[in-house]
Amino acid sequence: MTSKHEFHNLSPENQLEFMLTILRANNQLLLDICDKYGVVKVFKYNRKSFENKQSDFYHFCLVKASKTLHAAECLVANFLQEDSQTVLRTAYEAYLHMSFVRNVPESLNQFLDFKLGLVSGDYMHPLNSKGKPQRNKVCDTNTKEVFNYGITIRQMAFSNLIKEDSLIFDKLYRHLSEHVHINFISSGNYRTKDHNSYTMFDGSAVLQAAFNSVLISLLILVEYSHFNKELETDLINNIIELADPQAKNLIGISADLMDDEEDRKNLEQRLNRVLFDIENLT
Repeated sequence: MTSKHEFHNLSPENQLEFMLTILRANNQLLLDICDKYGVVKVFKYNRKSFENKQSDFYHFCLVKASKTLHAAECLVANFLQEDSQTVLRTAYEAYLHMSFVRNVPESLNQFLDFKLGLVSGDYMHPLNSKGKPQRNKVCDTNTKEVFNYGITIRQMAFSNLIKEDSLIFDKLYRHLSEHVHINFISSGNYRTKDHNSYTMFDGSAVLQAAFNSVLISLLILVEYSHFNKELETDLINNIIELADPQAKNLIGISADLMDDEEDRKNLEQRLNRVLFDIENLT
């Protein structure tokens, strides 16, 4: 795989193609995993055990993220970097949900029982003393038992037992959100390089979008390798073969894409955690 020095000396077109080649390989492996393990167990086995519900929710997140990453790949390849950043937030949120329900399994009722129960009528928001719904609590309509309700995406990043996720969350999530919402801070992505007019076709920032796509797909692959205890040896080896050089390359490439030294160090710590995690797979 291309070293940091070699990547730096590539033309912008070849740098992008290099990143897209990595992203395509990651996306294909995610597709292979989804095809092999994406079984809806609650329906197939007609059994609502915790393990089946956790597996169903986890694989729902995995498939959603994989589909989104495929869309990001298509958008990056067509120099639509702003749109790729927009959909990447969905993939990143899916990763955080996957990691959180694996590391904090008791949280599953927040995403399934409580959320679905509010729609079916099995749960409702209790009323406060002023007769207004308490959105941060749910009440079992049969037992009248009250539970705390609601976990923010930031809480998932800071409470999922992978402490390195908290190091990159604020900067990465804010960056992706700037493209999702109508935020003028992202307007430079829609102007020509001389800033004299708006355009749909300036692809100068597309490499950052490709970098983020590879990063998020890499986090998801490594996360899944720790969730599925029945993952075939060949797939584990495929993940290791992709993740090890990618993590090392992203650390090097980040120097060209990130101006803030603290941000680079935080990302390096997260990628070093990837290297640590895949080392424990062998």
